[in-house]
Amino acid sequence: NLAIAAILFCSRYLVSAELWDARLLRRAFWSLNLGLMLMVVIGCGDGRIKLPTAPVAGTVTYQGKPLGRGRIIFFHPSGQAAGADLAADGAFKLLAFQGKNQVTVELREPDRPNPNSKSDLQYLRGKSLIPERYADPGSSGLMLDVKPGADNKAEFALKD
Repeated sequence: NLAIAAILFCSRYLVSAELWDARLLRRAFWSLNLGLMLMVVIGCGDGRIKLPTAPVAGTVTYQGKPLGRGRIIFFHPSGQAAGADLAADGAFKLLAFQGKNQVTVELREPDRPNPNSKSDLQYLRGKSLIPERYADPGSSGLMLDVKPGADNKAEFALKD
């Protein structure tokens, strides 16, 4: 803004008085300022589309037994995700985005320090305790169509 004003101020003395149209330049100056202000106002959001959500509850089992810990994540086609930790009985409750969601489930050993790292902050990811495909939305094969205001129940039975 200040740079534009400085350029216009200097240009006023470089251009002859007959060619200088103060009204046109004033309009251009304020139009640029208004455009910049609109860009700031429009661009100052979290960038996410506000999608409607609905409650989902259910359980996750692996080889017929409840998954006593781990995490379940629902991926909406918009790219937004919602997740929850699994309870000791394999149960979960969360608000998921309405529509068809791909679902992933992860259960891993705890992360462990990296012995090859000079930093104490680097860890190796724990080994998966269920087939790795369930951690990838593209290969898990788990889907749920979350309905608006409905009683969305989901039972996911994982196998080898």
